[in-house]
Amino acid sequence: MARILVPTAIVLVALTLFALFDALLTPAGRHRGMPKWAWIPSVLLLPLAGPLLWLFLGRPVPLFSGRTAAPVPRPASPDDDEEFLRTLRVQRAQTERARDLDRREAELRAREEELRRRRERGEDEATGEPDADADA
Repeated sequence: MARILVPTAIVLVALTLFALFDALLTPAGRHRGMPKWAWIPSVLLLPLAGPLLWLFLGRPVPLFSGRTAAPVPRPASPDDDEEFLRTLRVQRAQTERARDLDRREAELRAREEELRRRRERGEDEATGEPDADADA
């Protein structure tokens, strides 16, 4: 009798633990039948029936079953994919902004260099002619 009772108890405890953790880890709204808060006591309080009810009636439909969601239609080519074209436009705009910033930065450096040279020569910054105050 003990030869059958011990393995049966082990299988029952394992089945109950599996069903309990599966019920606890199932996201709310994905289970079937009763609310989630009702499944957990039924798995714990009904020794064999609770876990079996959860497995057959409460568990979410597995992905490999015959019931599948409709496939999301994908564009045949990149030219038809609006999201891909949008990312290309964003990348192009970012590249253009980077080029514009680089160009402006080069212009500012050139102006600063020119002003530095004029100061060294003692020229008026506005006209480029020798400064009258510097001679006196």
